[in-house]
Amino acid sequence: MRLQYLDVVSAKDLETAFRAANKGRTESLLVLGGPRAQLSPTQIADLAAKHRLLAIYDRREYVEPGGL
Repeated sequence: MRLQYLDVVSAKDLETAFRAANKGRTESLLVLGGPRAQLSPTQIADLAAKHRLLAIYDRREYVEPGGL
């Protein structure tokens, strides 16, 4: 297993981070709690589904738009 850390400072960085994850052949996603993780739960869950990433979230806000 190899860890790829992608820092997201604002919601504008999300698309770039997911493209980098896809390019790095990322298979799963762990969204850690904190203020940045609350940027856009719907967008994050949608991007994870679009890029076919297994994802783990710690908040209900990600489940409502389709996250697990």
